[in-house]
Amino acid sequence: MPQCNALKNHLCISVDGNFLPCCRYSKHDQKFHVNDYTFNEYRNTDFYNNIISNMEDGWDEGCLKCKKEEDMDNKSSMRERMNKDFNGEHIQFVEFSVSNQCNITCRMCGPKFSSKWAELQKVEIPKQDFNKVIDSIDFSHVKRVKYLGGEPFITKEFKMLVDKLSTLKGIVLQVNTNCTLFPSKYIEKLKKLDWLSIALSIDGIGKVDEYVRQGTVWDTKLKVINQWADFEKSHKRCKIFIHTVVQAHNIHDMKNVKAFAEKHNWFWSPAIIAWPQEFQLHALDKDYVDQIKDEDNAVFLNTISSYSEDLNKKFKSTTERLDKLFGTKWEDIVK
Repeated sequence: MPQCNALKNHLCISVDGNFLPCCRYSKHDQKFHVNDYTFNEYRNTDFYNNIISNMEDGWDEGCLKCKKEEDMDNKSSMRERMNKDFNGEHIQFVEFSVSNQCNITCRMCGPKFSSKWAELQKVEIPKQDFNKVIDSIDFSHVKRVKYLGGEPFITKEFKMLVDKLSTLKGIVLQVNTNCTLFPSKYIEKLKKLDWLSIALSIDGIGKVDEYVRQGTVWDTKLKVINQWADFEKSHKRCKIFIHTVVQAHNIHDMKNVKAFAEKHNWFWSPAIIAWPQEFQLHALDKDYVDQIKDEDNAVFLNTISSYSEDLNKKFKSTTERLDKLFGTKWEDIVK
């Protein structure tokens, strides 16, 4: 039975203000907004209790990302990490965002999580009331807070969050950043926190990262990464790791990302993409997979049970459309 402590110890609020079982839960056919439900009301819904019931004798359909990771060799899932780090009946891990404000347009992203994409697609994504979200959280037993974006360091709410956490003890703050800027104006506040965990989003090295995370300038990003490395050395209560979204456009470069993490002695946390579907690994041509497969990306490519001709067509058309939009060519980064 795949017990998951997230169902007891985790509170997750998406950027659009809806409660989720966790950030990785993939079924979004029902919405439970913070304006309409308290957290306790949400946890007492049939929706939530059905997940608990499903996980007692199998896997809930929305939890299959973790199952897929656990089926891989040498890869731990969020479920396994949650079970290791948290226990009991109280909320200990809080994960949320209130803004999609961002300064780049990652190929696998969209307007919900990037204001740049929202501008391109002329879509308006309402921001959440930070105070309302914070007021919905009972911090009395919380050990870790994960704040996401958009790009967290350019949201005005980040200062409000740090000010809130500075009044609490024993909490780890985790922030995922695209490394396009170093948050110098917040550094003194960050130093005062009990513990800081910084996830550097790196989806390739050099031109590959620039291609996947459109708007990134690698030379600038590298300078920011080095600033974080210096900060970690001088601030013992800071831990840095690298997070990578493994997908069709960058699977050939995992060897270089892994080497980059090892060079800095940083933990590497790769996660196979779930959306959009056409960027999943089984959307690639089998001949291409055979050509680029190596000892570092095999652990991901070996998860392919069958190839999808329909997704392959969609992958090619989406790639062509985005290349036209950004003035790029995927072929240039796979040479």
